[in-house]
Amino acid sequence: MDSRMKMNPDGMENYLTERVRRLAALEEGRIEIDLMGVLLRGHEILRIRVKDSGEGFDWSRSLRGGDTVDAIPEFTFGRGISLVKALALRVNYVGIGNEVEVYYAPQEI
Repeated sequence: MDSRMKMNPDGMENYLTERVRRLAALEEGRIEIDLMGVLLRGHEILRIRVKDSGEGFDWSRSLRGGDTVDAIPEFTFGRGISLVKALALRVNYVGIGNEVEVYYAPQEI
């Protein structure tokens, strides 16, 4: 779903209604979550990999300076990805944008 629809006056309500409708219509789908401890410079960190069976999204837009939280005055979307990036050592999108790897350390290394 296009998060830009949240920018309209009734956008958030419409977005949530459409999300509920689409989830109710979903006949099949899959989410894979893989957790693995890895060593980085002598420190244990957690690699979290999440992959779903969906169509993904164009994650490269953020690398090209596409829609970012800074460009949206009311912060109506994009907060989740920004939060993950702030907490993670590294975030890697894979393929069509339906898979992401996040490396997390509970303390600064």
